[in-house]
Amino acid sequence: MSLSPLWDRRVAKLQVADAKETTILVRALVSAKNAGALGDLRNEVREKLLSFLRDEQPEALPRHRAEVALSASARAAMQAAAPDASAARTTKRLAGE
Repeated sequence: MSLSPLWDRRVAKLQVADAKETTILVRALVSAKNAGALGDLRNEVREKLLSFLRDEQPEALPRHRAEVALSASARAAMQAAAPDASAARTTKRLAGE
């Protein structure tokens, strides 16, 4: 925090807002001189916290992935909405890209 020019040095706290069996919700409270700077500072703090976790504690990040299976009607609706995109994906897949 002390390195960020956006921080006005009034508030800098990290709180555990909630803890459950598989998750912990952490809230970073910070202050800045105006609303624009505050939004930018919040984004900066969030990104640096995630970078820290990725680099120093990667096992702490979630590793759950989901695959969504579309019904035939949902797939048809998506193709009807963007026929060119669907054709481009098919062409790339056939070309081995």
